Amino acid sequence: MRKNGMILLSVGRIPGVRRLGRGPGGEGRPKLMVELMREVGFGIPVMPQGAFHVFADASRWTDNSYKFAFELLEKAGVGVAPGVDFGQAGKRSVRFSYAWSQ
Repeated sequence: MRKNGMILLSVGRIPGVRRLGRGPGGEGRPKLMVELMREVGFGIPVMPQGAFHVFADASRWTDNSYKFAFELLEKAGVGVAPGVDFGQAGKRSVRFSYAWSQ
């Protein structure tokens, strides 16, 4: 796992990014998150439609999404859902949420 990638995954901590979101004038949050995740190397074949999460291919780093999810939490403070929780096809994927309460 690349350390520079983990900094990018903590994008929610960067001032100004919280202002991006769905709704009037805030459609950029999903696009920004997908662009940044793709830059780090996550595979995201389609832009999320109507949801507040991104299901991303993490096979570049792992073949065990459960272990990878805990590694992200411990090393980068980023919580994700292991893709395997959504079926065996997701064993090399993780799900990121870009929702927050206001």
